[in-house]
Amino acid sequence: SFARVRAIEIEKATGTLLIVSDHVRGVRLSTLLAAAEKRSVSIDVPAAARLIRQLVAGLCAWREQMPDTVHGAIGTDRIMITPDGRLIIVEPILGSALEGLRYSRQRYWEELGVPLPAASTLTFNARADVLQIGAVALALVLGRRLTASDKLDQIPTAVVDRLPSPIRLWISRALQLETVGSFTSVLDARAALDQAFGEPDIVEEQ
Repeated sequence: SFARVRAIEIEKATGTLLIVSDHVRGVRLSTLLAAAEKRSVSIDVPAAARLIRQLVAGLCAWREQMPDTVHGAIGTDRIMITPDGRLIIVEPILGSALEGLRYSRQRYWEELGVPLPAASTLTFNARADVLQIGAVALALVLGRRLTASDKLDQIPTAVVDRLPSPIRLWISRALQLETVGSFTSVLDARAALDQAFGEPDIVEEQ
């Protein structure tokens, strides 16, 4: 589920930090969503659900192997979709570097597209990972990239009108919108996946 990082290098001409990873054949999810938006092509719920399941499964494996380490920078720009429909997370070490910038929560979202939970102490933690999964899920069901103008403090009307209530609730819990019952980690999100997406009339299992 993850592209292997081979090296971290500094480009001498510009001083830019480069992450050198294994090549992944496919296209970034953000590019797919941009094309879907441009052509007004919606992503159906079963297709979105399959990608959400793969994303959650991959990050659960990350969490189980490294329980004290979070990803921190999950987003459509850092997700590749292969020609056979596999989801691959790339640049998985980026979050720790971004945390060192010490931006405000608003600046992380508006400039870098990295959402973080509202808290008195800005922290890249397990809740941040699950919030970022929720943002990817929201982009998938909207069928477009999220931008700095999107506020993640409520579910858009377009989603409310289109989705079954179990899926809306799962996304709401992932986005930390529920006062009680928000997911505290990706493992919590996985435990609720089948209840939200598993009904045969909603998801066409492969």
